Amino acid sequence: MRALSQIIEPKTNHPAYINHRIRHLLAPFVLFDAGRVKGKNSLMIDWHPHSGVATVTMPYDAKLIHQDSMGHTGTIEDQGLQWMASGKGIWHKERYEANQKKNDIGIMQLWVLLPPDEEVACSRYFNLKNSDIIQVGNTRILLGAYKDKQACHKISQDISYLDINLKAGESWYFQHKTQSRGFVYPRTGSLNIGGIQLNTEHLGLLEENTQELKVTAITDSQFVLAASAPWPHKIVHQYGQMHTNLLALEIASDEIRHQAKQLQKSGELISN
Repeated sequence: MRALSQIIEPKTNHPAYINHRIRHLLAPFVLFDAGRVKGKNSLMIDWHPHSGVATVTMPYDAKLIHQDSMGHTGTIEDQGLQWMASGKGIWHKERYEANQKKNDIGIMQLWVLLPPDEEVACSRYFNLKNSDIIQVGNTRILLGAYKDKQACHKISQDISYLDINLKAGESWYFQHKTQSRGFVYPRTGSLNIGGIQLNTEHLGLLEENTQELKVTAITDSQFVLAASAPWPHKIVHQYGQMHTNLLALEIASDEIRHQAKQLQKSGELISN
C-alpha cells in the first residue's frame, strides 16, 4: 500500500503548503493555499496577475466573486469550482463572502502548471456549481477521472483532483498507472494512511509510486487528493508567473504589462 513521505503542518497567517522548497517534488502542482480565514465574513484579494499556470479554486462555507482583465465576472458558490488557465497572462481579483451565520471563510486554491503548448495561449476558464460536479459515491471528481467516470470538463493534463467525504471508520481507495505523485489534504477530520495519522489542515505528500492508496477516516472527514504524472519540463518563475522557459516568461511578462496599462486606463488598477 502507498504511504506518506512527508507531512506539512499549517503555519499561522501563512496558507501556502507547497512552496519553492518542495515544488520539484509535486510539479505540476506548484502552489496550494488552503485553510480557514477565521473571524471574517468577507475577504478581498485585489488585482494581481498570473501566467503559465491554471488556478483551481474551491471555496467552502463561502462563495467567491471573480473579476478579470478579460472582462469575465462570475460567482463560484460554496463547494463549486473555478478553473482559470492564465496562459500568456491575466489579471484578476477575488472577493470571498462567508455563508449566512458563518464568521469564517474556507479556501482551497491549487496551481497547476500549463504544458508548453498552453503556457502562452490565451487565457480561458470555467466555473462549476456544486451540482455540476460529477460524483461517484462519496467522491466528487473536480478534475480528471475516478473509477469509470470523468470530470464534466476535460483538461489536457494527466491529473486527478478529487474531493472525498468519509464517515469515521470508512476506507477509500485510489490507484492510477501513471499518476505517481501527489498529496492528500483533510479540511476536516483526521485520516490514517499507511499507519500514519494525518490531521485536519495538514498536507500529506504521497510516496512517488503507483501502488494502491488506502485512506481510512479516524473521524468524519472531508479531504482532497491531487495526483499527477511527474512534470517533464523545467520551471522558471517570477512571482505569480511560472513557465517552462525564459522566452515564454518574457512573452507573458510583456502581456501582463500591457494588460496593466489597460486596467490603469479604465481606472480599475491604480498605479504606484
